[in-house]
Amino acid sequence: MEPHRCEGWQWNSWDNFPQPSFIPIKIAKEHGYHPFKNTKGLE
Repeated sequence: MEPHRCEGWQWNSWDNFPQPSFIPIKIAKEHGYHPFKNTKGLE
């Protein structure tokens, strides 16, 4: 672990993700992926 390299943690909604984001997440969002789309009660 390298705690001196971590600027912090925060929770963000899928629709309000900070930029720049991790490239695989960006690609998934561009293709319409939503992690909670078919889950009841979590949106």
